[in-house]
Amino acid sequence: MNTQLASAIREALDTLAKVGQGPNPVGAIAAYLRRQGIRGKRGDCHQCPVAQYLRRHLPADCQVDLKVSVDYVECPDLDLHIPLAEALADFVTCFDFGGFPELEEGTVQ
Repeated sequence: MNTQLASAIREALDTLAKVGQGPNPVGAIAAYLRRQGIRGKRGDCHQCPVAQYLRRHLPADCQVDLKVSVDYVECPDLDLHIPLAEALADFVTCFDFGGFPELEEGTVQ
């Protein structure tokens, strides 16, 4: 099961990285997350939009410690440490510093 969970996290990160290819990678990632209905909390490595997106790709009953920083995704329960693609790292930084208010949990759309 741990291998399947790790694969699901990697696949979801790969999807976001592919979305972030092009002339406006950070904006493309934000638009994709918005279309997916993903929202998150600023400055919260467990509840940011990327962490919420990754959790959506795990089984509903899955309870793992998942943390997204500006450099990597970490899941100690699975002994997983994955570097973030540059566009994803830029998105996390931009979101944490006030970008994309429509993705902030608790705001009205």
